[in-house]
Amino acid sequence: MYWTDWGSDPRIDRAAMDGSNHTTIIRNVSDPNMITIDYKENRLYYCDGGAYSIYSSDLLGNDIRRLFYEDENYVFGIAINDDSIYWTSWTDGQILMLPRANTNQNKTVLVDDLSTPNDIYVYTGSYDDVTNACTSSNGGCQDLCLARPEGRTCACRAFWELHQDGQTCLPPGLVSPSYLWLDHSSATGVTSVKMTPGNSSVIRGLEDRSSLPVTVLFTSEAPSRIEAIDYDFQRNLIFWADTGLREIHTVDTQDNKIQSFSTLLEGISSGVEGMAVDWLNQNLYYTDGYFNWIAVVNYKDKPPRHHVIVHEGLERPRGIAVHPQAGYVDVYHVKM
Repeated sequence: MYWTDWGSDPRIDRAAMDGSNHTTIIRNVSDPNMITIDYKENRLYYCDGGAYSIYSSDLLGNDIRRLFYEDENYVFGIAINDDSIYWTSWTDGQILMLPRANTNQNKTVLVDDLSTPNDIYVYTGSYDDVTNACTSSNGGCQDLCLARPEGRTCACRAFWELHQDGQTCLPPGLVSPSYLWLDHSSATGVTSVKMTPGNSSVIRGLEDRSSLPVTVLFTSEAPSRIEAIDYDFQRNLIFWADTGLREIHTVDTQDNKIQSFSTLLEGISSGVEGMAVDWLNQNLYYTDGYFNWIAVVNYKDKPPRHHVIVHEGLERPRGIAVHPQAGYVDVYHVKM
Protein backbone atom coordinates (compact mmCIF):
# COMPACT_ATOMS: atom_id res chain seq x y z
CA MET A 1 0.00 0.00 0.00
CA TYR A 2 1.05 3.58 -0.69
CA TRP A 3 0.07 6.84 0.99
CA THR A 4 0.91 10.52 1.10
CA ASP A 5 1.89 12.32 4.31
CA TRP A 6 1.25 16.04 4.86
CA GLY A 7 3.33 16.28 8.04
CA SER A 8 6.42 18.34 8.82
CA ASP A 9 8.31 16.05 6.43
CA PRO A 10 6.02 15.82 3.36
CA ARG A 11 6.56 12.50 1.60
CA ILE A 12 5.09 9.39 -0.02
CA ASP A 13 5.47 6.12 1.92
CA ARG A 14 5.03 2.45 1.16
CA ALA A 15 4.38 -0.65 3.29
CA ALA A 16 3.04 -4.16 2.96
CA MET A 17 -0.73 -4.35 3.39
CA ASP A 18 -0.27 -5.67 6.95
CA GLY A 19 1.71 -2.53 7.87
CA SER A 20 5.13 -4.19 7.84
CA ASN A 21 8.24 -2.98 5.95
CA HIS A 22 7.25 0.69 6.16
CA THR A 23 9.58 2.88 4.10
CA THR A 24 9.63 6.34 2.47
CA ILE A 25 9.98 6.23 -1.31
CA ILE A 26 9.54 9.90 -2.36
CA ARG A 27 10.63 12.96 -0.34
CA ASN A 28 10.92 15.92 -2.73
CA VAL A 29 7.26 16.95 -2.56
CA SER A 30 5.47 20.04 -1.22
CA ASP A 31 1.81 19.13 -0.59
CA PRO A 32 1.39 15.47 -1.61
CA ASN A 33 -2.35 15.00 -2.03
CA MET A 34 -4.13 12.02 -3.56
CA ILE A 35 -2.45 9.03 -5.13
CA THR A 36 -3.46 6.17 -7.44
CA ILE A 37 -1.84 3.14 -9.07
CA ASP A 38 -1.62 1.96 -12.67
CA TYR A 39 -1.79 -1.81 -12.13
CA LYS A 40 -0.91 -2.64 -15.73
CA GLU A 41 2.17 -0.45 -16.00
CA ASN A 42 3.08 -0.70 -12.27
CA ARG A 43 3.35 3.05 -11.81
CA LEU A 44 2.16 5.56 -9.20
CA TYR A 45 0.33 8.76 -10.11
CA TYR A 46 0.10 11.54 -7.54
CA CYS A 47 -0.80 15.22 -7.18
CA ASP A 48 1.56 17.72 -5.55
CA GLY A 49 -0.64 20.72 -4.81
CA GLY A 50 2.24 22.89 -3.64
CA ALA A 51 4.14 22.28 -6.88
CA TYR A 52 0.96 22.71 -9.00
CA SER A 53 1.90 19.43 -10.68
CA ILE A 54 0.89 15.85 -11.42
CA TYR A 55 3.68 13.25 -11.34
CA SER A 56 4.19 9.56 -11.92
CA SER A 57 6.89 7.19 -10.71
CA ASP A 58 7.59 3.48 -10.57
CA LEU A 59 6.45 1.54 -7.50
CA LEU A 60 9.78 2.13 -5.75
CA GLY A 61 9.60 5.90 -6.13
CA ASN A 62 12.13 6.04 -8.97
CA ASP A 63 11.79 7.29 -12.55
CA ILE A 64 9.75 10.35 -11.50
CA ARG A 65 8.07 12.19 -14.40
CA ARG A 66 6.11 15.44 -14.30
CA LEU A 67 3.00 14.99 -16.45
CA PHE A 68 1.19 18.25 -15.86
CA TYR A 69 2.02 21.72 -14.54
CA GLU A 70 -0.04 24.89 -14.39
CA ASP A 71 1.07 27.85 -12.31
CA GLU A 72 -1.13 28.62 -9.29
CA ASN A 73 -3.40 25.64 -10.01
CA TYR A 74 -3.72 23.59 -6.81
CA VAL A 75 -4.32 19.98 -7.91
CA PHE A 76 -5.79 17.55 -5.39
CA GLY A 77 -7.57 14.30 -6.40
CA ILE A 78 -6.38 11.97 -9.15
CA ALA A 79 -7.60 8.89 -11.03
CA ILE A 80 -6.59 7.10 -14.23
CA ASN A 81 -7.84 4.62 -16.79
CA ASP A 82 -6.16 3.14 -19.85
CA ASP A 83 -6.56 6.31 -21.88
CA SER A 84 -6.72 9.34 -19.59
CA ILE A 85 -5.64 11.07 -16.40
CA TYR A 86 -8.39 12.71 -14.33
CA TRP A 87 -7.83 15.21 -11.53
CA THR A 88 -9.58 17.83 -9.40
CA SER A 89 -8.56 21.45 -9.07
CA TRP A 90 -9.18 23.41 -5.89
CA THR A 91 -8.17 26.64 -7.62
CA ASP A 92 -10.71 26.44 -10.45
CA GLY A 93 -13.29 24.16 -8.81
CA GLN A 94 -13.12 21.73 -11.70
CA ILE A 95 -12.71 18.08 -12.70
CA LEU A 96 -10.34 17.82 -15.66
CA MET A 97 -8.95 15.21 -18.06
CA LEU A 98 -5.73 14.77 -20.01
CA PRO A 99 -4.89 11.97 -22.48
CA ARG A 100 -2.07 9.73 -21.25
CA ALA A 101 -0.68 9.26 -24.75
CA ASN A 102 0.05 12.97 -25.10
CA THR A 103 0.19 14.98 -21.88
CA ASN A 104 1.23 18.06 -23.87
CA GLN A 105 -2.25 18.20 -25.34
CA ASN A 106 -4.71 20.71 -23.95
CA LYS A 107 -6.65 19.66 -20.89
CA THR A 108 -10.40 19.07 -21.04
CA VAL A 109 -12.75 20.41 -18.38
CA LEU A 110 -15.36 17.77 -17.53
CA VAL A 111 -17.16 19.42 -14.60
CA ASP A 112 -17.09 23.10 -13.62
CA ASP A 113 -18.37 25.38 -10.85
CA LEU A 114 -17.55 23.06 -7.93
CA SER A 115 -16.72 24.36 -4.48
CA THR A 116 -13.75 22.29 -3.31
CA PRO A 117 -13.55 19.04 -5.30
CA ASN A 118 -11.49 16.54 -3.37
CA ASP A 119 -10.88 12.92 -4.32
CA ILE A 120 -12.02 11.32 -7.57
CA TYR A 121 -12.60 7.73 -8.70
CA VAL A 122 -12.92 6.28 -12.19
CA TYR A 123 -14.34 2.80 -12.73
CA THR A 124 -12.07 0.78 -15.03
CA GLY A 125 -13.60 -2.70 -14.79
CA SER A 126 -12.73 -5.62 -12.55
CA TYR A 127 -9.61 -7.75 -12.46
CA ASP A 128 -11.07 -11.25 -12.18
CA ASP A 129 -7.75 -13.05 -12.60
CA VAL A 130 -5.99 -11.21 -9.74
CA THR A 131 -5.47 -13.19 -6.52
CA ASN A 132 -3.37 -13.02 -3.37
CA ALA A 133 -2.88 -15.07 -0.22
CA CYS A 134 -6.22 -13.88 1.20
CA THR A 135 -8.34 -14.75 -1.84
CA SER A 136 -9.16 -18.33 -0.84
CA SER A 137 -11.01 -18.96 2.46
CA ASN A 138 -9.91 -15.60 3.87
CA GLY A 139 -6.34 -16.95 3.96
CA GLY A 140 -7.31 -19.25 6.84
CA CYS A 141 -7.76 -16.22 9.14
CA GLN A 142 -10.70 -16.04 11.50
CA ASP A 143 -11.08 -12.24 11.39
CA LEU A 144 -8.88 -10.07 9.14
CA CYS A 145 -6.61 -11.35 6.40
CA LEU A 146 -3.99 -8.77 5.38
CA ALA A 147 -2.04 -9.51 2.22
CA ARG A 148 1.70 -8.91 1.96
CA PRO A 149 4.21 -9.55 -0.84
CA GLU A 150 5.26 -12.97 0.45
CA GLY A 151 1.97 -14.23 1.87
CA ARG A 152 -0.51 -12.90 4.42
CA THR A 153 -0.87 -11.83 8.06
CA CYS A 154 -3.93 -12.60 10.18
CA ALA A 155 -5.19 -9.80 12.43
CA CYS A 156 -8.03 -9.37 14.92
CA ARG A 157 -10.81 -6.93 15.74
CA ALA A 158 -10.14 -4.16 18.28
CA PHE A 159 -9.06 -5.35 21.75
CA TRP A 160 -8.78 -8.99 20.70
CA GLU A 161 -5.51 -10.88 20.52
CA LEU A 162 -4.07 -13.21 17.91
CA HIS A 163 -3.69 -16.75 19.23
CA GLN A 164 -0.35 -18.55 18.95
CA ASP A 165 -1.68 -20.47 15.94
CA GLY A 166 -1.45 -17.20 13.99
CA GLN A 167 -5.05 -17.50 12.75
CA THR A 168 -7.49 -17.49 15.66
CA CYS A 169 -8.63 -14.34 17.54
CA LEU A 170 -9.22 -14.47 21.28
CA PRO A 171 -10.47 -12.07 23.94
CA PRO A 172 -7.54 -10.67 25.98
CA GLY A 173 -6.59 -11.88 29.44
CA LEU A 174 -9.35 -14.43 29.91
CA VAL A 175 -9.45 -16.56 33.08
CA SER A 176 -12.22 -18.65 34.63
CA PRO A 177 -14.95 -16.36 36.00
CA SER A 178 -16.86 -16.43 39.26
CA TYR A 179 -19.36 -13.84 37.99
CA LEU A 180 -19.84 -12.99 34.34
CA TRP A 181 -22.08 -10.25 32.93
CA LEU A 182 -22.76 -7.86 30.05
CA ASP A 183 -22.51 -4.09 30.39
CA HIS A 184 -24.07 -2.13 27.53
CA SER A 185 -23.58 1.63 27.27
CA SER A 186 -26.51 3.32 25.54
CA ALA A 187 -24.43 6.48 25.23
CA THR A 188 -21.55 4.92 23.27
CA GLY A 189 -23.19 1.78 21.90
CA VAL A 190 -20.32 -0.30 23.32
CA THR A 191 -21.04 -3.64 25.01
CA SER A 192 -18.48 -4.96 27.50
CA VAL A 193 -18.19 -8.55 28.72
CA LYS A 194 -17.03 -8.29 32.32
CA MET A 195 -16.17 -10.77 35.07
CA THR A 196 -14.76 -11.16 38.56
CA PRO A 197 -12.16 -13.93 38.60
CA GLY A 198 -11.80 -16.51 41.33
CA ASN A 199 -13.99 -18.69 43.52
CA SER A 200 -17.58 -17.42 43.76
CA SER A 201 -18.17 -19.03 47.19
CA VAL A 202 -15.19 -17.12 48.59
CA ILE A 203 -16.47 -13.87 47.06
CA ARG A 204 -19.94 -14.37 48.53
CA GLY A 205 -18.34 -14.73 51.97
CA LEU A 206 -16.55 -11.39 51.80
CA GLU A 207 -17.99 -8.53 53.85
CA ASP A 208 -16.51 -5.84 51.59
CA ARG A 209 -17.02 -6.56 47.91
CA SER A 210 -16.48 -2.98 46.73
CA SER A 211 -12.81 -3.62 45.92
CA LEU A 212 -13.34 -6.84 43.96
CA PRO A 213 -11.30 -6.92 40.75
CA VAL A 214 -13.47 -6.50 37.66
CA THR A 215 -11.93 -7.66 34.39
CA VAL A 216 -13.19 -6.50 31.02
CA LEU A 217 -12.75 -9.57 28.83
CA PHE A 218 -13.57 -7.81 25.60
CA THR A 219 -15.80 -5.12 24.12
CA SER A 220 -17.84 -4.89 20.96
CA GLU A 221 -18.90 -1.93 18.88
CA ALA A 222 -21.29 -1.60 15.96
CA PRO A 223 -22.01 -3.55 13.88
CA SER A 224 -21.27 -6.13 16.59
CA ARG A 225 -23.69 -6.28 19.54
CA ILE A 226 -23.59 -8.87 22.34
CA GLU A 227 -27.05 -9.65 23.71
CA ALA A 228 -26.76 -12.88 25.71
CA ILE A 229 -24.08 -14.84 27.55
CA ASP A 230 -23.71 -18.08 29.53
CA TYR A 231 -20.99 -20.37 30.87
CA ASP A 232 -20.31 -24.13 30.94
CA PHE A 233 -18.45 -24.42 34.25
CA GLN A 234 -17.54 -28.09 33.73
CA ARG A 235 -15.67 -27.40 30.52
CA ASN A 236 -14.78 -23.74 31.11
CA LEU A 237 -16.63 -22.63 27.97
CA ILE A 238 -18.06 -19.14 27.61
CA PHE A 239 -20.88 -18.62 25.09
CA TRP A 240 -22.26 -15.36 23.78
CA ALA A 241 -24.74 -14.27 21.11
CA ASP A 242 -23.69 -11.47 18.77
CA THR A 243 -26.90 -10.22 17.18
CA GLY A 244 -25.04 -7.61 15.15
CA LEU A 245 -22.89 -10.18 13.38
CA ARG A 246 -25.69 -12.81 13.61
CA GLU A 247 -23.41 -15.39 15.29
CA ILE A 248 -23.00 -17.39 18.49
CA HIS A 249 -19.41 -17.71 19.71
CA THR A 250 -17.56 -19.77 22.28
CA VAL A 251 -14.22 -19.52 24.08
CA ASP A 252 -12.47 -22.47 25.73
CA THR A 253 -10.67 -21.43 28.96
CA GLN A 254 -9.16 -24.69 30.18
CA ASP A 255 -6.71 -24.28 33.10
CA ASN A 256 -7.43 -20.53 33.25
CA LYS A 257 -5.87 -20.10 29.82
CA ILE A 258 -7.46 -19.57 26.45
CA GLN A 259 -7.26 -22.74 24.42
CA SER A 260 -9.46 -21.87 21.47
CA PHE A 261 -12.04 -19.47 20.11
CA SER A 262 -14.68 -20.53 17.62
CA THR A 263 -17.96 -19.60 15.99
CA LEU A 264 -20.58 -22.10 17.12
CA LEU A 265 -23.50 -20.99 14.95
CA GLU A 266 -23.94 -18.53 12.09
CA GLY A 267 -27.11 -16.95 10.74
CA ILE A 268 -29.02 -16.21 13.95
CA SER A 269 -31.49 -13.31 13.93
CA SER A 270 -31.31 -9.99 15.77
CA GLY A 271 -33.93 -11.28 18.21
CA VAL A 272 -31.70 -13.65 20.22
CA GLU A 273 -31.80 -12.27 23.79
CA GLY A 274 -31.44 -15.29 26.06
CA MET A 275 -29.14 -18.30 26.33
CA ALA A 276 -28.83 -21.17 28.79
CA VAL A 277 -26.30 -24.01 28.94
CA ASP A 278 -27.17 -27.64 29.63
CA TRP A 279 -23.71 -28.69 30.80
CA LEU A 280 -24.71 -32.33 31.30
CA ASN A 281 -25.53 -32.93 27.63
CA GLN A 282 -23.54 -30.06 26.08
CA ASN A 283 -26.61 -28.36 24.67
CA LEU A 284 -26.97 -24.59 24.33
CA TYR A 285 -30.56 -23.32 24.41
CA TYR A 286 -31.49 -19.87 23.14
CA THR A 287 -34.60 -17.75 22.61
CA ASP A 288 -35.36 -15.87 19.42
CA GLY A 289 -37.95 -13.10 19.75
CA TYR A 290 -37.86 -12.35 16.03
CA PHE A 291 -38.78 -15.83 14.82
CA ASN A 292 -40.64 -16.57 18.10
CA TRP A 293 -38.95 -19.87 18.78
CA ILE A 294 -36.67 -21.66 21.22
CA ALA A 295 -33.81 -23.57 19.66
CA VAL A 296 -30.97 -25.77 20.85
CA VAL A 297 -27.44 -26.31 19.56
CA ASN A 298 -25.40 -29.35 20.57
CA TYR A 299 -21.82 -28.11 20.91
CA LYS A 300 -20.34 -31.58 21.39
CA ASP A 301 -20.97 -32.49 17.76
CA LYS A 302 -18.71 -31.41 14.90
CA PRO A 303 -20.32 -29.66 13.15
CA PRO A 304 -22.83 -28.65 15.84
CA ARG A 305 -26.43 -29.74 15.36
CA HIS A 306 -29.19 -27.13 15.52
CA HIS A 307 -32.85 -27.83 16.21
CA VAL A 308 -35.94 -25.69 16.91
CA ILE A 309 -37.75 -27.27 19.85
CA VAL A 310 -40.62 -24.80 20.47
CA HIS A 311 -42.22 -22.64 17.79
CA GLU A 312 -45.88 -22.41 18.86
CA GLY A 313 -47.54 -20.57 21.73
CA LEU A 314 -44.69 -18.09 22.12
CA GLU A 315 -44.91 -14.30 22.19
CA ARG A 316 -41.41 -12.83 21.95
CA PRO A 317 -39.49 -15.25 24.21
CA ARG A 318 -36.60 -13.55 25.97
CA GLY A 319 -34.99 -14.88 29.15
CA ILE A 320 -34.33 -18.62 29.50
CA ALA A 321 -33.02 -20.98 32.18
CA VAL A 322 -32.54 -24.75 32.12
CA HIS A 323 -32.53 -27.40 34.86
CA PRO A 324 -30.44 -30.20 33.35
CA GLN A 325 -30.96 -32.65 36.23
CA ALA A 326 -34.76 -32.29 36.12
CA GLY A 327 -34.98 -31.78 32.36
CA TYR A 328 -36.94 -28.51 32.43
CA VAL A 329 -36.67 -25.26 30.49
CA ASP A 330 -38.12 -21.99 31.87
CA VAL A 331 -38.77 -19.06 29.51
CA TYR A 332 -39.66 -15.42 30.12
CA HIS A 333 -41.97 -13.76 27.56
CA VAL A 334 -42.33 -10.10 26.66
CA LYS A 335 -45.85 -9.06 25.63
CA MET A 336 -45.98 -6.54 22.79
